Amino acid sequence: MKHAKIEYDLKTLVGDSLYFDKRRQFSSGSNNIVILDTVNKTVVKGHYGEIHKAKDSMFITKKSGNHHFGREKTRCICTGNGYL
Repeated sequence: MKHAKIEYDLKTLVGDSLYFDKRRQFSSGSNNIVILDTVNKTVVKGHYGEIHKAKDSMFITKKSGNHHFGREKTRCICTGNGYL
């Protein structure tokens, strides 16, 4: 399924193939992953991504890009792997 979506309270995971474990508060996805973080005003894109809700963290691999939309400036950080 293209562009499937998992929504947490403040983060959204969008991708072509997603996995969700409610008990562990963990979700992951592969192929065209986008993680939207509304609190930090951040959009992270990559090939594979994970969200650990209990730890309040996310992990992105393979051609990841991080776009932060703040009040004054927009920042873009591109890396091979990213952990936020």
